[in-house]
Amino acid sequence: MDHFNLEPVLVMGTIFWGIVAILREVSQNKLRHRIVDKGMDPAEAGALFRSASAAPRWNSLKWGMVLTGIGLVLLIGQLIPADVSEEATIGAMMVAAGLALLAFHFVMSKTVAASDNGDAVGKTEGRKR
Repeated sequence: MDHFNLEPVLVMGTIFWGIVAILREVSQNKLRHRIVDKGMDPAEAGALFRSASAAPRWNSLKWGMVLTGIGLVLLIGQLIPADVSEEATIGAMMVAAGLALLAFHFVMSKTVAASDNGDAVGKTEGRKR
């Protein structure tokens, strides 16, 4: 059985995500300039974008969980006999990625619920004073 050459896929994926990252940065820069041209203070415009980018640490957690699950499946896939390993490994990679995304969803929902409850408590305590 021929082995699938992964190099072209990785090269095209890297080029695609590189173009996406460059276009995102250019569009954000244009938007910042438009905001400043409309009269907003540059420091306020920068703060606006910084507050919007508070989520990347959670994004890193999400993709870290997904890639760890896929990596573990690939590692375990090396132990499966060769006649079954390819199909089983690909299927298990999809299941592991899905389970990692579900686990991330539950972690985030608990975190958001805890922060919402903390904010609500803080607001009611502020009124008592």
